[in-house]
Amino acid sequence: MKIKTPTTRFPLRILLSCVSLALWIASPVFADSSSGSTDGNIKTCTGLVSAVDSTGHLLEVRYAWLFQKKFHIGSDCAYALLDPVLQDASGLRPGQMVRVVYRDADGVLVASRIIQIPIQVSGWVKSVDRTNFIMVLQPSDFGSDRRYQLTRATRILLLGGQEGALSDLQPGNHVSITCERPPGIPIVQLINQTSATFSGALTAIDLDERSFKARSFFESKSFVLGNHCVIDMDGEGHGRLADLRPDEKLDVTYDAVNGVNVVNRIAPARTPESVSGANQANSGS
Repeated sequence: MKIKTPTTRFPLRILLSCVSLALWIASPVFADSSSGSTDGNIKTCTGLVSAVDSTGHLLEVRYAWLFQKKFHIGSDCAYALLDPVLQDASGLRPGQMVRVVYRDADGVLVASRIIQIPIQVSGWVKSVDRTNFIMVLQPSDFGSDRRYQLTRATRILLLGGQEGALSDLQPGNHVSITCERPPGIPIVQLINQTSATFSGALTAIDLDERSFKARSFFESKSFVLGNHCVIDMDGEGHGRLADLRPDEKLDVTYDAVNGVNVVNRIAPARTPESVSGANQANSGS
């Protein structure tokens, strides 16, 4: 006789949430522990800045959920912040990730070193609201879409370290961002748009393999569409590979991965007039 073992139905979403919660709690990013020094009173705490009083030399850090620690910033406290100019308490802001080296003196926590840790996220640009400076990103870990606040101080670096502009940020681009997480929407300091761009005429398409070839004046390249590739031939981003036509001039944004050109965006080739207009609009913003 086959014995039936009772089973409990557990929604997959709840199960994944529990696993994520467990991993977040176990993550070394938010931690409070001994620094390994021979002096047992010297410890480290890593978490998000929740409040800072540079005048009163006080710093609060949230290191796990609602757990916080308040530090007195010592007069000889050393700083290693991302801003090369502000290397003191005035360079600290809520939402920054920091590691605090401190001494526990009879319950009073005195910071001797504060190190800012970059908060970095990578993913595909879903949309850019250039009026309200909002970017929506599809994370590389395939989590839910996330909104990020851009500012006029947000730097955009293109391939090779060239300074870019907001007009260079397009749906489908794969980017790596450095941000801060104050209450509300995260604020972006730096966007690395590391994809290359190829401009040329379409010469061949393989719909089954989701690949195509294009040629410029100097060379011909083969490309494979990534799963997040945006084909933006009409300004709406809803195009298909089958919509492309032979000899159509294209701008292809791609990442070269071990010899394979993985495409994340296809758009009509920009004319010199359109490039000039975009640059003028950006300089006036």
